[in-house]
Amino acid sequence: MSYTGSQLDYSFFEREPSISSSFDLDNADERPIDASRQRVELKRCMDAAVAAGASMDIDVPQIVVLGSQSSGKSSLFEGISKVSLPRNSGTCTRCPIICRMVRKPDPWCCKIGIMREVDENGDPLPDPETIPFGPEIYSPDKVCERIQRAQLAILHPEMDPQEFVDGAIFGTMRNGFSFNSIVVDIEGPDVIDLSFVDLPGLIVDDDGETDNVERVKRMAIKYIERKCNLILLVFHCSDDIQNQGARRLARTYDPEGERTITVLTKPDKIDRGQEDPWRERLRASDQCFCVRQPNMTESRSMSWEGARRLEMEFFRKDPWVNEYNDPSTQRRLGTENLTNHLNKRLLDWIVAKLPAMQEDLRRRLRDIKDGLNRLPAEVANPIRRANELVWEFNEKLKETVNICNFKIPSLVGVCRRSLEVYVNVLIYHLFPRFRPFSGAEAKKGSKASFNEFPEALPKVPFPLV
Repeated sequence: MSYTGSQLDYSFFEREPSISSSFDLDNADERPIDASRQRVELKRCMDAAVAAGASMDIDVPQIVVLGSQSSGKSSLFEGISKVSLPRNSGTCTRCPIICRMVRKPDPWCCKIGIMREVDENGDPLPDPETIPFGPEIYSPDKVCERIQRAQLAILHPEMDPQEFVDGAIFGTMRNGFSFNSIVVDIEGPDVIDLSFVDLPGLIVDDDGETDNVERVKRMAIKYIERKCNLILLVFHCSDDIQNQGARRLARTYDPEGERTITVLTKPDKIDRGQEDPWRERLRASDQCFCVRQPNMTESRSMSWEGARRLEMEFFRKDPWVNEYNDPSTQRRLGTENLTNHLNKRLLDWIVAKLPAMQEDLRRRLRDIKDGLNRLPAEVANPIRRANELVWEFNEKLKETVNICNFKIPSLVGVCRRSLEVYVNVLIYHLFPRFRPFSGAEAKKGSKASFNEFPEALPKVPFPLV
């Protein structure tokens, strides 16, 4: 595994599990600052593990965003991360986007990378790698174009990714999908510690490209079938839930809903008088949220803060006013409430899964160490040792082929003796059998019958060697 960022320290996982000492949940109220800081540091360690490709060997918890195409996932991504995704025609999400956000006192910055897990033929790579894609970005407005360029680089695996960092990108779009990922690392003082994977939206038809339909489905299954991952299931309210394939897929791999968090999007698109089923769904589960993102016209001239104010103003009015006034449902309205919940839920989930991760990694490290211990001792001078081995082989070969050495079953000696035995048997069975004729037969001038000669060489009754 290779990673171009900070080195991952595995010594933390080699220690025996002691959650009560490192993450004392029972005494969290007595040390709220330390417990919170430790949880955040643990989450950042998980991010580094994923970046280093550790998720190929151990189950590292992640939040996976699942939904049908045009379900509002991209808008939700923007609402959580505060950066925009490409929205032009033909630029929908065509590969996973891993977003990792870290709160730091330093000025806001963003790094874009490409995580390669498969080659250009779609075959898994033995060692996933994350490569930087362009320099750091210090303005959120420039992230969208960089993500678009990174996606183009991923869809053209036969070309050098760095060729897409600058220059014209027109006419290079492809309609395929890739298992390789775009990595978006965001740091800043106003950033919440949260990480998630935004998957391409599920599709039912792609202009006859049935392979794309199955590829996107397999991509989603790859992430949600892992029981360590949380599923952020996105429904848009402009269509019945039964018509949205993401629901069926999530139920298949999380039938009890233990790992699923539901998000209702586009509540402003509900037909007048049809809001009750959606409101009932929101009330039915404390893991169901509802958000409203600005439309295309509104987003052109609106800041992120303005979008959040507009969102909550929408829920203060009919038909959502009752849910807004009810504390049990008000905390599940709006993008900020959802983001805070995801942050807490992910940290709790990581802490709960930590013992299993430690055991998985310790077992993996034991296997690696056992393999290393079975290797020959380290050679101080490999070239000299190789020459010695070649010389030793040459000497042993000379001893073996030396026919004068009869003290051991030498190669040539064995072959020679076997050949002698075979020739003797052959001559014995095929040589004419001369014998004198009797007096009467001699007078008649009789000759031996050909029937006395064998037609084929009989099987040797004893081994030749």
